[in-house]
This record gives sequence, structure tokens and C-alpha cells, in this order.
Amino acid sequence: MSTIPSADISDKKFFSDDERYADLINGLICQGRPVVRKEDLQDLDTQTGIWNDPAIHKSKNRRRVKLRDLVKKASFGVNFLVIGIENQQTIDYSLPLRCMTYEAGEYERQAAMIRRAVRNADIKQNPGEYLYSFSKENHLHPSIIIVLYYGELPWNGSVDLHGMIDFSGIPEEFHPLIQNYRIHLVDVRHLQNTDVFKTDIRQVFDFIRYSDDKTYLKKLLNTSEYQMLDKDAYEMIATHTSMSTLLEPRMMQTRGGKINMCKAIDIWLAEREAKGISQGISQGISQGLSQGLSQGISQGNDETSYKMLMKIIVSRFGKKAGELASPTIRYLTSDERIDLVETAATTDTFAHFQDALRRATTETQRSPQSPAPHQ
Repeated sequence: MSTIPSADISDKKFFSDDERYADLINGLICQGRPVVRKEDLQDLDTQTGIWNDPAIHKSKNRRRVKLRDLVKKASFGVNFLVIGIENQQTIDYSLPLRCMTYEAGEYERQAAMIRRAVRNADIKQNPGEYLYSFSKENHLHPSIIIVLYYGELPWNGSVDLHGMIDFSGIPEEFHPLIQNYRIHLVDVRHLQNTDVFKTDIRQVFDFIRYSDDKTYLKKLLNTSEYQMLDKDAYEMIATHTSMSTLLEPRMMQTRGGKINMCKAIDIWLAEREAKGISQGISQGISQGLSQGLSQGISQGNDETSYKMLMKIIVSRFGKKAGELASPTIRYLTSDERIDLVETAATTDTFAHFQDALRRATTETQRSPQSPAPHQ
């Protein structure tokens, strides 16, 4: 049985790729210029420090370890920059403090390595260097964190430490002395320009941005990029939208290692439409609206159910299968077609669907001869 990944896991898988990591940094910070190259990236340990933080599981010595999502270092000549990515699904009102501890932990990690080297060095040291194992010539490498927020609600939390601090009653003279820390937060659903990305980050972010705009989403899906998506990109889209059904194995049909998002969406939309019609029928019956229901089916839903079922058949088994099945499906009632929607969407082969179609036509005894088995 296949395991459906969480958003957190799909995020880490997607951005663990160095090409995407570099593209994200270049797009968000460098306006798309290739400043960071994938060849210059190297993974770093996501454990950056130890604090007494109740949000982290206790270790044996009752001290707690902070784990980050993704951390890499980008080399620039003899120096390097530590770049972290934090993926955020919901609003965390303590996020500035959390990110500040991440960065403090990274600098403390670097300082610990320097202290170890200084202690082991056989050189003359002044009293301060000897006591603190940190010389005047030692320097830390810079560190930054980018937070990617995917939530549907607009971010209304603070983006800096001062926004979390209660200054009421504190004299103005002290305010400048209270150090601030600002986070670099990117609200993915409200990005203004995704053309700065050169990889499939653009396709993923665009789908998430417009997942509630069905008209624009349809335009996106007409482009060739969504017909050949990497599995990691496909999973990112599915876990960050209300389309978790797309992660079911029957939806993830690969060809050459790629997934056709357009075909999966066609099946998803048809199933959702079928579910809506079924719920409407059940509601109508329960409310005693049998007369109005019958009129609705005969006047409107009859053609809708035909188109819906045919769309799934063509999407899953091809145009030829649709041509073979169409004459028989025309003779079915709307209810019978709706009953066959799930079969068409879940069965392994067109031959299996034909078996179900034959059973349906045998029960009605109104159909022409069932279509010959599809080769």
C-alpha cells in the first residue's frame, strides 16, 4: 500500500534538489540572476543547537535539540553563506523568535568548531583567547533563513521580534536599545512574479497561487509543462491544495518517469462533479422533491452525466476506448452512468470497465450490443 506524504515531507523532498534550491534563492533574492549555482551548494546538518524549548522532544539528559527543515551552504570563493529554508503551513505567531534561535544556533555551531580548533592549535594566545578559545582573527560565516508560507489565510503574524514584545509602559529612551530580529517571509499564494524561476518551482507555485481560481487554473493546465511533471513537483501541488485525492496511486500514472497533471485533474474534477450530483439526488429524495428531481435529471443531468463519464474514460483509457464505449453509455440512465464513474476512475484496465458496463446494460435490457473488447 502506498503511503501518502505529508506537506512537510513533500516540501523537503522537492527542495532537497540542489538545482531547485539554487533557483529558489536566485528567484527570490537575486531577481532571477544565477548568482547561486547548484554546484556550489552543500548540505549542512539541520541540528543547529540545544535549548530548553518545550516544542522539542526531550532527550535523555533533559536538554532539547532544534531541528530545521533544510540547510545548505553556498560557496563564494573562499567564503560561504549558510542558507536555510523553513516551510510553514500555518501561522506561527512565535516565528520570529524561532527563526532567531535557529540562526543563533548556527552561529554557535560555527563558534564551537572555531573554539575546538583554537584549543588544539599550538600557538601563543593572549589571556582572552586562552579563556574563550576565540581569537581576533576568527570570523563567523553569514547565515540567512527564508520562510515559505503556504497557508490559505493571509499572514497576520509579526515578521520581527519587536512585533512580539510588549513595549507598553517602557520609556521611549530604552526602545532603540532593544535589539530586533526580522524574518524573511514569502507568502507563496500571494507572490507577484514567478517568471524569475527557471525550474518547475514556477509550475508548483503558480498552481498553488491559483488553486482557487478554476478559470485561470484551466489555462495553466493547457500548457505542456503540466503534462510532464516530476513526481516531487506533483506531490508538492497535491499536498498544498485541497486535492489530496491526486496522491492516490490510481491518479499518479507515470510515463517516462513523469506524471500528467492535466489527466489527473480531469479525473478529479469528474469524480467531484459525480459526487455533487449524487449528493444532490440524495438530498432531493430525502426532502420529497422527487418530481423536481426527475425533471432535473431528464432535462440537465442526463447530458452532464454522459459527458462526465466519457471524460474519465478518455482520460484513463484513451480516445479509442471512448469511441467504443460511447454508444452503450448513451442508452444508460443518468443514475447508471453515475454508478459507473467510480468504476471508470479506479479500475485497472478498460476491459474491466467493459465488464461493469455489460452488467449495467444487461440489467437495463435497453442497450444495443455491448462494444467488443478493447485491444
